[in-house]
Amino acid sequence: MTEQLGDGVFKYHLSTMPANTTLEELVRLEHQRWTTEQAYQQLNEELGSGRFEGRSWRGLHYYLTLRLQAFCFLARLRTSRKAPLTA
Repeated sequence: MTEQLGDGVFKYHLSTMPANTTLEELVRLEHQRWTTEQAYQQLNEELGSGRFEGRSWRGLHYYLTLRLQAFCFLARLRTSRKAPLTA
């Protein structure tokens, strides 16, 4: 998929999807990638996930698991506050 940004600059997207994949499907998948990157950036900003200095895979796994649980908890709180109260 190629996109022209202006001034003769092109943005390319490489994919390993099958050749018969539609453009709409490729765009949908690209937008999912953006959502994932935004969530990762928010996770790092709010919970400091970029500060891990452990030396083992197990330590990293525990650290990331706790951070992701905390992130999901905070996201749930945000969405529950936006929901209208019902009697």
